[in-house]
Amino acid sequence: MRHLTTTVLFFLFLFKAYGQFKSKGKKFDKALIAGQIEPIQKITTPDAFFLLEGQRTLSGPEHLQQYYTALFKEQEIKSLERNTLETIELGNHVIEMGTFNKNFIRKSDKMEITHEGKYWYIWKKVKDEFLLFSYVEGYHKELSRNEYVVIDTGIEPENKGTIELKAYAALGEKAIREWNPELRIPMYTDDAIFYPFADTAKVGIDVLAPYLIGYHQNDIQIDLIKSQPFAYQYFDCYVLQFSTFEVDWRFNETSGTNKGKGITLWKRQPDHSLKVYRKIGSHNDLNP
Repeated sequence: MRHLTTTVLFFLFLFKAYGQFKSKGKKFDKALIAGQIEPIQKITTPDAFFLLEGQRTLSGPEHLQQYYTALFKEQEIKSLERNTLETIELGNHVIEMGTFNKNFIRKSDKMEITHEGKYWYIWKKVKDEFLLFSYVEGYHKELSRNEYVVIDTGIEPENKGTIELKAYAALGEKAIREWNPELRIPMYTDDAIFYPFADTAKVGIDVLAPYLIGYHQNDIQIDLIKSQPFAYQYFDCYVLQFSTFEVDWRFNETSGTNKGKGITLWKRQPDHSLKVYRKIGSHNDLNP
């Protein structure tokens, strides 16, 4: 009977929480369409991280003020539809993942543009309500530079991971530096979902493994790679990690640098190791 009562209470909590953060999500979208910044700030935590495609990591109300002022100056959002694919409850955090379709008018030339992509909300319970602790937005294809807004603002986070997280970061660096998919693939669970840059979600290892093998096929030389956790939280069976990356590469006569950020949800395995359960990444624009 005690087990049944606990289960019922858990689902009641989840049902109540779901209604609350879905309501907050609607407020977020309504504010985007209305071009209003204050409602966005009201539903976010003071230390919120926004990881947006092309933009360095934003944190806190001042960054949100600067970014959305620039966004609303350039974009008049006409419609925004979301499709929630998955919700994961982690203690006082809830991760909501899905896809979106956004239609807007670019004010500079009155062009109508539609974007399709993926998003993550991370809601955090603060006292008796859920607030937005992190928001990630990426696209299903690479966009032209004039299709998105970037400002020269963002945090430069330091490497603050635990010894465990730094070790896995080093392993990931080694796999990419040596262009070795056989080292990288076992880092994911069989039911992992990866939301990569400029692409749709890769669901399950049967899809993800060929994707990673294809990623490693080109004869690219890696001169520098850094992957640094900058914020994290441990839960019973999971670790939520925020990180940045930087890669200097060469291919024939061409060279370049990629920088970006992402979120990894690690899942603890029976042998106490960690494997990637959910992951999303996006690039930074180097010339905002």
